[in-house]
Formats: sequence, C-alpha cells, structure tokens
Amino acid sequence: MCSNSFLKIIKQIEYKSHLKGIQVLLIHEHYTSKCSFLDNESIESHEMYVGKRICRGLFKTSKGIVINADVNGAYNIMKKAFPNSIMVDGIEAFGLMPHIMQQNIVDTII
Repeated sequence: MCSNSFLKIIKQIEYKSHLKGIQVLLIHEHYTSKCSFLDNESIESHEMYVGKRICRGLFKTSKGIVINADVNGAYNIMKKAFPNSIMVDGIEAFGLMPHIMQQNIVDTII
C-alpha cells in the first residue's frame, strides 16, 4: 500500500508532466524482480523462476550472467509498459559515462 506522501509525489509528477505534455504511466512492479529479463521470462508468477537473486543487489540468469538486480527489475518494468520495445525496432540502448565536473563558484556569482 502506498503512503500518503508517496501518493502526493505521484500526483505532483503527473501534474507537472501534464503541463509539459508528458504522459505518466503507473506500472505495477509485481514479479519484475523475480523474472529474468535476459532470459525473456514472462513476467508473472511461476512455480520455479529461471533466474534468481544470488545476494543483495545481484541477479543471476539461467546462463550464469550476473547483473544488478535493480537493472533486471527496471528492464522488466519497461517490458511491462512497452511490450514491443525490446524488439528490433524498439527503444535503442545507449550508455552514459558520468564525469566529475568542477565549476569555480566565484565565476558563477560574478
């Protein structure tokens, strides 16, 4: 069950997004952490899941690939929201490399 403050945040995000013409989708995360995205496991209850969490924060696929558990869950949430996005003509993948940037505070004040 969502807390009152969490619902307020969701409503505020929906309101601000609407002002900019952005659609907000609320997706239930049921079974997204238990099902293996890389194994293309259907996102539903199973007697036995093909992958499993091996420790806090890590998920192991049936082929032995170890990925971050939150990444596995996030991809499954995307798969639930946009089932065809994983296909060839779907969402393209890209990587970001964070860089530490320094800025002289004096320059921004003047």
